[in-house]
Amino acid sequence: MLHDKVILITGASRGLGQATAKCLSQLGCCLALCARAKEIKDAPWLTAMPAEKRLYASVDLRHPQEINEFVRQVQQKFSHLDVLINCAAVLGTHTTIAESSLEEWQEAVSTNIIGSVAMLKACLPLLRRSKGAVIQVISSAGVMPISHFSTYCTTKAAQIMLTRTLAAEESGIIAVNYDPSMMDTDMQATIRTEIVPHMPPAFKQYFTQAYDNDLMIDTATAGCTLAYTACTLSPAQHNTVINGGDPQLHCRAQQWVKTKI
Repeated sequence: MLHDKVILITGASRGLGQATAKCLSQLGCCLALCARAKEIKDAPWLTAMPAEKRLYASVDLRHPQEINEFVRQVQQKFSHLDVLINCAAVLGTHTTIAESSLEEWQEAVSTNIIGSVAMLKACLPLLRRSKGAVIQVISSAGVMPISHFSTYCTTKAAQIMLTRTLAAEESGIIAVNYDPSMMDTDMQATIRTEIVPHMPPAFKQYFTQAYDNDLMIDTATAGCTLAYTACTLSPAQHNTVINGGDPQLHCRAQQWVKTKI
């Protein structure tokens, strides 16, 4: 039953995380949401949910103690957890490796790698008990080297292997990597305006052609697709990469959501 399903989403204050949370709220799921931002707790779509079905906390994934306290609150409020969606990530450096600073690397590693691991470890006891699922939001940058994206490429590659290793270790939990493809988000706008101008021509084209040709996935569609995935995951999908940019998956998701709202 969707009304009993508890889903935890990191990075829920914007982009894919927020779009997914909005869709899941319409489906009646119980939501445990966190992000660095504090203002989302007063968002109309969130406050419209019954108080007993929502939990939001400002959590900085660079600080494991904040993660542990948040998961403790999740357990106290909902008593169980069905799905963890690790969506939070930072871009990191906008320059070449040679020009990047160790501080930029430390922030990216602390958030994208250590933060993902810490959240996963904190949630594992609950997920084992529920035979739940872990969805790690990844990127093609994790398998394709991109100039001026060294921290993002490196940490996304680590996230991919983290999920694959989890799948090898935890047979009772469904573990998948989820690639949402190119979405029309604030992060993509930052890439186009702040990073692309400094890139070699080949990489500029990679990031601009989808936008110029109106091929970007809108956030509502992306959120609907990830919400559908979170609610319908099966053991057969364990240790797979789900292509969130698949138009057929978008159609299935939208049709399914319409029948459930």
